[in-house]
Amino acid sequence: MLSFEERELGRQMRQLAATIVVPPAPPIGRRGLVPLWPILASLAIAVIVLAIVARPATRGGDTLGPRSPAPGATAIATLTPSPSPSAAPSTTPVPPTPVPLPPTPTPSPVVLRGDGGFASRLTLPFPASAARFTHGGTGSFTVLAVIDVNGFDSHQLNVNTTGAYDGERLITSNDFVLYIAANGAWTATFRAVTCCATDPAFAGRGDRVSAMFRQPPRDAMWEFAHDGRSNFLLYAHCSDGYQEVLNRIGSFQESRVVSLAGEWCFWEVRGDGNWSIRPR
Repeated sequence: MLSFEERELGRQMRQLAATIVVPPAPPIGRRGLVPLWPILASLAIAVIVLAIVARPATRGGDTLGPRSPAPGATAIATLTPSPSPSAAPSTTPVPPTPVPLPPTPTPSPVVLRGDGGFASRLTLPFPASAARFTHGGTGSFTVLAVIDVNGFDSHQLNVNTTGAYDGERLITSNDFVLYIAANGAWTATFRAVTCCATDPAFAGRGDRVSAMFRQPPRDAMWEFAHDGRSNFLLYAHCSDGYQEVLNRIGSFQESRVVSLAGEWCFWEVRGDGNWSIRPR
């Protein structure tokens, strides 16, 4: 099978041969012979042309093929387009991670112990406190905090019971005079109202003060229960004020809508049985 170069050379030869015109021979007269040199000259020229076309071109001893560039010629480089550089990924500056400040340490509880009567002025390291009182005697046990409010004494009767007692009451000042009347050994432990409970639900027995919590949506439904025989009082102390939520006697169960006033609140419960407070 002929290569492309051979086919192309043959085509060029055919085109060149077609352009050669051989002059017609003069008519032969009756008298004398016709000279043959013009015919032979034309044929010789045609043979020479065909030989030149068919001969491979050379220069400086190097054969120049149909696809080879002549020596000394500047080759035209084939440029392969390089892929476009990818755009550098955009990076959003990441702000430095804030270093949390060390939490303010909660002051240690203040603990008092005694047997019988006691009266003393106290200055506590927290603005309000959940005060836990215990009593091991069999007689009356009374605890009274007297707070100076704008020059007037405000009496907070924290405990007034008979016999053994173990419960918490809220004292709304850090500067007050504490009076205790007892016929047995007692303890008083004052601690800060802690923050922050993840759940506003609260359950326990007797008198208790909860940790602070972020209140649920306003006008939320709550469920309350108490199995004691005496009074059950529930107060909500919030950042926008406090309110009495329930005042019941004996055991009960009920659901009701409660609107708490403020973003942060805590419960104060007074009861003599087991109780629970839960948002629905």
